[in-house]
Amino acid sequence: MEEACRRGDLEAIKQLARQDPEVITRPDAIGVTPLHRAAAANHLHVARFLLAHGAQVNAVDKYNDAPLKKAAFRGFSDFVVFLVHQGADVNHKDGSGKIALHHSAEQGQLQSVEVMLDAKADVAAVSSEGYTPLHLAAQNGHSWCCKALIVAGAYVDAKGGRGASTALHLAAERGHKHTVKVLIAERADVNIPDGQQRKPYSVSKGGVEGETFQAFMSPFVKSMCHGPTCTAEGPGVNARPRADDAAMFLIVPRDRYGVILRDELGLLNFTVDCEEVATGLALPAKVIPNARMGNHVCYFDASRIGKYRIHVYLEDFKNEGEVGNTGRRVPISGSPYLIDVVPAPMDVYTTRASGPGVTQAEAGCKTVFSVFGRDRFQNPSSEGTLYVVTQPLNRPPADLEIVDAGNGSYLVTYTTPPESGIYALTVTLEGRRHIYNSPFTVFVDHGPLYVDHCSVGGRGLIKGGRNLPMRFCIQTADMMGNALQRGGHQWKISVHELLAPGFEYPTDPGSPRFGGDSDEEEEVDADAAAAVNFVFIFYVLFFGA
Repeated sequence: MEEACRRGDLEAIKQLARQDPEVITRPDAIGVTPLHRAAAANHLHVARFLLAHGAQVNAVDKYNDAPLKKAAFRGFSDFVVFLVHQGADVNHKDGSGKIALHHSAEQGQLQSVEVMLDAKADVAAVSSEGYTPLHLAAQNGHSWCCKALIVAGAYVDAKGGRGASTALHLAAERGHKHTVKVLIAERADVNIPDGQQRKPYSVSKGGVEGETFQAFMSPFVKSMCHGPTCTAEGPGVNARPRADDAAMFLIVPRDRYGVILRDELGLLNFTVDCEEVATGLALPAKVIPNARMGNHVCYFDASRIGKYRIHVYLEDFKNEGEVGNTGRRVPISGSPYLIDVVPAPMDVYTTRASGPGVTQAEAGCKTVFSVFGRDRFQNPSSEGTLYVVTQPLNRPPADLEIVDAGNGSYLVTYTTPPESGIYALTVTLEGRRHIYNSPFTVFVDHGPLYVDHCSVGGRGLIKGGRNLPMRFCIQTADMMGNALQRGGHQWKISVHELLAPGFEYPTDPGSPRFGGDSDEEEEVDADAAAAVNFVFIFYVLFFGA
């Protein structure tokens, strides 16, 4: 059974229990039960089975250790929570006089500490060495366990141990800076002496030059801070910041001599009021203490361009214990700040382009389209450089001209390629990122018919037979020489016969001119022979579509 519980072999435990049901509760020579061994090995499934079959949750061994102590000592939070919910005694003391809360606080198991506090564990329990759970949590630097214990009622200045030390002494001696800050924030006495008459800051690790000692100076910040000398710094209070939904600036605490104070615990209270000058609309602002730098960070919504007025106040609660004193708001140096929010750089997702130049145009002609520059808050913006490239030519279009029309609008003109077809027009910011819907598909169509570039061709213009139709083709084109793909044009064709000078038509019906017998040989002069093969002149006239 001992080995099965140590391994967490539930099947073996079930088999042993069927053979001998009393094995579940039977202790060994030193009083350790199977539940003790399951708790020490963190086998939660085994513990569920044992408790369901009669195991005692508060059984103790030879050293007065209960299963809850075993789990808490090893830091098994889930097991501790399970045992507490099963009714384990949270105030049972082991052989060293500690309750389970001592062990969980010492291990820094916040979940276990909170569960035992909810089960009414004694926060003032003292071990055989004189330590409370708060002493052990502070000594090991478990700040949040200290916070939970103090909130539950632990006395922050309780003395314990051989040196009659407080929790603050123990944390400072070990150099736990954050724990020192938490204890001071919970009103721990920084001047209380220990059994050797030493103050907490005098035993701090690193001495007066150490970071732990500097944490003791934080409580004095509140009384030393002087509102009129505090300053605000950062882009959020510059004269012309860019639009931002989280405009930021720092509030730097200073004393009356202008020396910077480090408010690492966030003891000071600053408030910020923002409003639009034009509308008087109040804007939300959030002030967050910056523990790392000892200052305060303010964020506010400045996503719309325009003028803003920012008031920064120090909430002065000096003599806060005085009856009827509600404090006062002291403006810091330079408050109120008047800023003029300008647009942020153009954003590819909000910048749009429209016009015939990005849809359809005629070949070789000038076309135009507009680009409406917007930042990510939809404010008109002209900050950024536009690049226009035609694909597949991979070069800027001819006669490209980009004119800033003001208020974030650009007028782009260019000459389309001379060849008709489908082109891709890319519009990018800084030559890298495409604006919305780029690349654009541009259908470059041929222009209107241009007569000088039209041509005719075919056999009918060269040679024909008697009484046979004569055919030829007319190829239409635009000014750039692009063949037109659509018909519908009106043409007039006139045919004129070209005769030799002084030649008259034969009147004999038997002559070749009138289809007579061509086998008869006749002697004709050269001029007459040339006129027999008739030559025609064709006039092709365009009368419009």
